[in-house]
Amino acid sequence: MRATANQYTRWSEAYIRRRAILWRIRDEYDAAKLEREEILESSPPPPDGMPGGRKITNPVLDKAVRLAMLDKFISAVESGLAAVPPEYRKGVWQYVRYGTRYPYDAARSTYERWTRKYLAAVGGRLGG
Repeated sequence: MRATANQYTRWSEAYIRRRAILWRIRDEYDAAKLEREEILESSPPPPDGMPGGRKITNPVLDKAVRLAMLDKFISAVESGLAAVPPEYRKGVWQYVRYGTRYPYDAARSTYERWTRKYLAAVGGRLGG
């Protein structure tokens, strides 16, 4: 009699971390690029002459901090592809970004291995 119900169906912490990074890239990469462009192109609204209230804000600092966070995420996603050989980059990128099938030019296990290495590289650059 086994001690656990089914020890083979548990997911490892590394698998859960990789899936979290994968879904973060799928969900946030395009939005991060758009938000970065909006921050770079935006300008503050003109003052209306009325007092601003008691709240002390620093919109320039807020934008700079947000821009730094977005740059870190975007550069981690894009520079993580350096961990993948050039012949597999397109297939790994298409799978990670859009969930498409791997190309048939190599075995699926080869693409899965390079996808794992890519996600580990992105996670290491993000600090997660």
